[in-house]
Amino acid sequence: MNNVSVILSSLIVALVALVCPTTQADAALLGDTLKPFATLSEMYDSNIFRVKDRSDPILGGDKQLYDFITTVTVGTKFHYSLSQAELNLFLKDDLFIYEHYTNQNTNQFDVNGDLALTFFDKVKMNIYGEYKKAPEDRVDF
Repeated sequence: MNNVSVILSSLIVALVALVCPTTQADAALLGDTLKPFATLSEMYDSNIFRVKDRSDPILGGDKQLYDFITTVTVGTKFHYSLSQAELNLFLKDDLFIYEHYTNQNTNQFDVNGDLALTFFDKVKMNIYGEYKKAPEDRVDF
């Protein structure tokens, strides 16, 4: 993925986030709520690999330790309730795009949710689950 395509895809995501409303969508008949979101940010990191000795070449001989990191986040919250049952889900995907170290581009994915059930108006049961995929920390290469 070259820099032009990264910048173009980042601008498209930003445009979609600006054009699309960020308010929640309701379907009152079914009792569900959907709240999509998207964010775009960029940061500069002066010691991206947290290397203690700057004289050693890292990652195949490249001595550059600084880089710009673009983060694109998309996701949604989902709420559904019907009678004595209630379901809440949260989905989020973060894409990390490096300007110089494009081989380090990665993503982080997170899904969690809970299901609450009520029986006979007195017995309540909650079930919670989570799945997370996170990149490995780049500390002391």
